[in-house]
Amino acid sequence: LRELILAGNKLPYLQHQLFCSLTELKELDLSGNALKGIKINIFVKLQKLQKLYLNNNQINAIAPRAFMGMKSLRWLDLSHNRLTSLYEDTFLGLLSLHVLRLSTNSITSLRPRTFKDLQFLEELQLGHNRIWSLAERTFDGLGQLEVLSLNNNQLQDIKAGAFLGLYNVAVMHLSANCIKTLPEYVFEGV
Repeated sequence: LRELILAGNKLPYLQHQLFCSLTELKELDLSGNALKGIKINIFVKLQKLQKLYLNNNQINAIAPRAFMGMKSLRWLDLSHNRLTSLYEDTFLGLLSLHVLRLSTNSITSLRPRTFKDLQFLEELQLGHNRIWSLAERTFDGLGQLEVLSLNNNQLQDIKAGAFLGLYNVAVMHLSANCIKTLPEYVFEGV
């Protein structure tokens, strides 16, 4: 089996061994269910998985290292959920990820080093959240990023150096925020 579509069901959780025998799976669509959280080791045997759709669920928590072992994953969609926080090891091990969609959640802040393992990430969607502040080096490690969307948040405090290391960004969406002032060197290195 290479593609499994379980979208639009009512799954509230995923059993620990559910995907263990699907080692050849390349695409898994779990969108539009009632998933509330992502536990560790649920996807550990899916080393060939390239696309994972978890959008339009009720996910409010992701276990640390929940995506560990998913070395081929290139696309992860977690948009339209109820996430409030991301941690330093939330995305640990996703070394091949190119697209990460986190838009339309309830994320209030981003910790530095949250995205540190995502060295090949090209697109990061964080629009329509509740992010109000960006610390220095928030996006550290994202040297290949081309698109950064932070539109429709509550951004008002962006520290100088918040975008340091974003050498390849071609498009940055900061519209529909609460920005009243920007530090003099806020876009240095972009």
